[in-house]
Amino acid sequence: MGIVHSYLESVLGVGGVLQLLLMRIDPLKMQLTDTLAAAMLSLDVLKVIGYKGFGIDYADYMPNIIGATIARFFGTWLGKRGTYHVSETPFRRLFRILVSVVALRFVYNGLSGI
Repeated sequence: MGIVHSYLESVLGVGGVLQLLLMRIDPLKMQLTDTLAAAMLSLDVLKVIGYKGFGIDYADYMPNIIGATIARFFGTWLGKRGTYHVSETPFRRLFRILVSVVALRFVYNGLSGI
């Protein structure tokens, strides 16, 4: 499912599908976050391969890439520590709210032509 999501996101620009599908199979919070992390990693790998195939030179963006990588590791570390302190019910509620907000943003952007 994650590989299909990565393909749809990188080729067609259809994002946010995986989160909705994962909520239907009712995974535990760590299974959910681990699956999303693996899908995002495969998406990033596909993007790098695709952009490199179109001749994008990453050397100009290396400071940004390094900064984003450091921030991502720090955010992952904080998120993983915080996840253990939140029980399943509030985690699911917050996750559903966040997915709904993102879906509403997609609808708004689609209707407003952004």
